[in-house]
Amino acid sequence: MVKIVEELRNVVQTDNSQMQLSYRILVKEYQNPDDEAAYVGYGISVKKSVNGEVIEAVVPNITTDADFAAEILEMVCRNGVTPIALTDVITDIVTEHYMDS
Repeated sequence: MVKIVEELRNVVQTDNSQMQLSYRILVKEYQNPDDEAAYVGYGISVKKSVNGEVIEAVVPNITTDADFAAEILEMVCRNGVTPIALTDVITDIVTEHYMDS
């Protein structure tokens, strides 16, 4: 079962309409197939609504670090990341995070 632990919203004004972006941290328990140990994985979802049309993207199981998941959520919200760019942006964030470690 997936739980939502945090949600941020961002509203962007376009030419003739308003775009609402909703950002969520998703939490799910996973089973490690190698040793059957369970772990909690955090993912991110972005939902975009414009004139009643809704598009959503989900990137599950990005990290096991709740603080890093919150950091990612804040970055994608602050930068107005849309569903179409979510996977690429998260790939860049995670790559940079682990290269700096």
